[in-house]
This record gives sequence, structure tokens and C-alpha cells, in this order.
Amino acid sequence: MFSLVLLLLIPLCASILPHGALCGTRLPPNALCASRRPPSALLSTPEELIASAERLREEVELLESSRPAPSVAAVPPPPPKTAATHRLALDFGREEGTWMDARWGLSGRRIECTADLTFGADGSLSCAPFRLRGGFDTMPMRGGASYTVAQRTRLAIELDVEGTAGREDLYGDVSIPQGMLYVTLGCAGDPGRGGSVGAREGVVCVKQRGWHTGWWREENRIAGTARIKAL
Repeated sequence: MFSLVLLLLIPLCASILPHGALCGTRLPPNALCASRRPPSALLSTPEELIASAERLREEVELLESSRPAPSVAAVPPPPPKTAATHRLALDFGREEGTWMDARWGLSGRRIECTADLTFGADGSLSCAPFRLRGGFDTMPMRGGASYTVAQRTRLAIELDVEGTAGREDLYGDVSIPQGMLYVTLGCAGDPGRGGSVGAREGVVCVKQRGWHTGWWREENRIAGTARIKAL
């Protein structure tokens, strides 16, 4: 412990005492006092400290202002949103528990049809004419098409179609009613804004008036099943 203290004191004494005091050199009696710096040379006044701090601050500001500004890389704009095309497949026929007319689709025959839907980034929807019988027959649109997304998981599509009335020779006792078709499917977000459609089967309904609810009013009636996939 003593040797450690001695090692720490020797440099301190060397900085205070004149040269030769620690080397055995004989010094004059007043050499120690003459070697000491006056207190005024060791300590600065508050005014001097403030002035020194101001000069240091000005030098830092000058260096900062002369430093070239860092170059900022230009951020490329986001890519424009494009329309998404999907293929909708509808399978019309009698389903268990449906409220369709008792004679509708009683034979078990079905009508399968497909159409290409385009979901726009602005929320619009366009629908091409439906292809029936493998493309040998068509069902044009009568009006427009629209869609909504509820809670990012439920895709509701509305299509105004001409229907297949008067084609009993082709489709028998099953037909597609003229007017609005209401298709409900699963999804993960808006298909027109980068969302995806579900793979599970949905339903297609029509609205017809009846007494099934106890009142004579418009009812939602299941007319078949629906599937959709991205192209």
C-alpha cells in the first residue's frame, strides 16, 4: 500500500517542485517559493471564464456552419395502384334451406357461369358478360356493378344482370332471375387496394317478395354458391 501511495505522489511532487528538487540537487532556500505560480495565474475570474465559453461557442457554430450539409437521397414515389382482375364463378341451383320457389331447381339441374371482375383502386368495379355452358352461351350485364368490404374480411358484390328468362329449353326448371345478384365472399382487405380474396365458398342470393318471415316483404333467398380467384 505504501509503495502505491509513493508512486502516486512522485508525479504530483514533480509537477510542483522545481527541476532538480527530487533528484538530490541542492536548491536555494527560496527556490520552492519562487517556483510556485501565483494564484492569479492558476484561477481565472468569472468574466474570463464566460468570455472563454463564448469564444468556444462561436468557434463551434462557425465549424457547424462551414460543414457541408449531408446529401439526402430522393425518396422514389410509391408505385401507382393498379386494378386487380379476378374470376368469379357462380353455381346456380337449389340449396338446402333456400326460400326460392318450391318448383325452382326441383329437378336438381344447375347453371354454372363465370365472369371476370376488375376491382379498381378508386373503389370501382367492372364486370364482363357472364359465360355459360362453357362459353357457348352468355349472360350480359343489365346495369352496373359495385362492391363493399366490411371489417376487412367480408366482400359483398352486387351485380345487375339480364338473367336467363326464356331459356327453359337449355336450363330446364332452374334459371337466373333478372335483376340484382348479391354475392358474399371472404377476403383479407380490399381487393382493389392490394387485399386478397378468400378461397372458401360463398353464396349468391337474390331478393324476392314472399311470406317466409311472416310478413309479405322482400326476402334474401339463396340461389347458389360462389367462388372467386385472382388472375
